[in-house]
Amino acid sequence: LDGNETVNSMMSNDGAVELRCHTRWDADTLVIEMRSKGRGVVMQLLSLSADGKGLSVEEVRLDPGGERRVTLTFSKQ
Repeated sequence: LDGNETVNSMMSNDGAVELRCHTRWDADTLVIEMRSKGRGVVMQLLSLSADGKGLSVEEVRLDPGGERRVTLTFSKQ
């Protein structure tokens, strides 16, 4: 979680895709950034609520088609 790059691979319809990943803390938010050639950037931002009972996961996709954002919120029961 020190921002150093790691290289991973995943399978897609086009075969194996190389992902270059950086994970770091930005204040109280864990930021995971994944880049792949020709496919753009995916960032996931994870943060806990102040009371520790909620988790927010925001995913931002930047690709030739534009920017898309999805936010998931989880609550501890």
